[in-house]
Amino acid sequence: MKILCTAICLVTTFLFAGIASAATVTGNLNVSANVVTHCTLSTSDVNFGNYTGSALDATGDVSVTCTNAQSYTIALSRGHSSDYNRFMTFNYELYYNLYKDASHATIWGDGTEGSETVSDTGSSSPQSHTVYGRIPGGQWPDTGAYSDSIVVTITY
Repeated sequence: MKILCTAICLVTTFLFAGIASAATVTGNLNVSANVVTHCTLSTSDVNFGNYTGSALDATGDVSVTCTNAQSYTIALSRGHSSDYNRFMTFNYELYYNLYKDASHATIWGDGTEGSETVSDTGSSSPQSHTVYGRIPGGQWPDTGAYSDSIVVTITY
């Protein structure tokens, strides 16, 4: 009897195994992205330190990172000044300027009033652009901490 029961169970299992088979359905999942041109910038300040009446030079930096080898232009604002005779303020004005070259021959500005912008082509690595600053000698404003704020604009 035990053998007969085992045989019936095995036959029943094989019969129903064909009926209980699993079904499979497949489909596609599309994945996409749109890479857009994007540029970022970081800056390091132009810090002249202590001015004692003699001409004083200092440098800063504008660093740009762009996607897709994008070309860009960097413009620097006038700061407190209404033209490119830039000045820092405290109680009085301390004149200075920012240049795109170490010889201080070309004022770095927005491309107006004789100033020029800086142009380059970006990459996925930061592109560094030195800002050359100079305070002319012979100025004697009041003692104090003079400052100006320059807006850096990247157009791409």
